[in-house]
Amino acid sequence: MLDEEELDHVCGVVDRLRAEIGDDARPTLCHRGLHPENLLVDPTGRLVAILDFDTAEAWDLAGEFDKLDRLLIPAFTGARQWFDAAYREGRPHPPRWDERVRLVSLIEALNTLPNTLASGWDPGYAQDARRRMKTLAGLP
Repeated sequence: MLDEEELDHVCGVVDRLRAEIGDDARPTLCHRGLHPENLLVDPTGRLVAILDFDTAEAWDLAGEFDKLDRLLIPAFTGARQWFDAAYREGRPHPPRWDERVRLVSLIEALNTLPNTLASGWDPGYAQDARRRMKTLAGLP
């Protein structure tokens, strides 16, 4: 799925981001599966519960945003502005946030490629992950 030159380039970007971020990434409990199916909302759209914590683990908080950005926020008109305003309310902007989200997204995309093959998932997952990975890594 990736040739050696592409893999070397992506790993180099991951390594540069990791070095740049340093200690700004701190492990915290993350759900790691924030899909629409794992969110329980009431008829008004208010979040009532987050379900299915079987993939929760210590991870940088930016790890939650890859799936939110790809799977949940685009499904709802205006969700990006609403989410950003609610998340930032009363909190300082996390250090190196954009770099942290980019790093996590690259790792998630790279991880999806062998998982798709090994698990027999829809090949479209791998195609989407490869496209995202190339964009995030600055590859043509």
